[in-house]
Amino acid sequence: MPNLGFNVIVRLWIDGQPAATLGYGHTYHGFLTPGRHVLAVLATPRSRSPIPWEMPLNVQSGQTYIFTATGGSSGDLVLASGF
Repeated sequence: MPNLGFNVIVRLWIDGQPAATLGYGHTYHGFLTPGRHVLAVLATPRSRSPIPWEMPLNVQSGQTYIFTATGGSSGDLVLASGF
């Protein structure tokens, strides 16, 4: 799997709203209400695409969700899940 590198910042949006800007090795902890949400990420400063990568998430009450920002097969930024 491609490596994002050490000088990449990951910008995270939840439901279209900015949620976090994360450096290498940093984490984001947050709470979401149950139901459908959209997570989006974009690598900066040199993203391969100016459009954030998005994924829908159907949040279940009491469930913990863990994601890791990583390079996708085409070199773009994706979220890999680990529930």
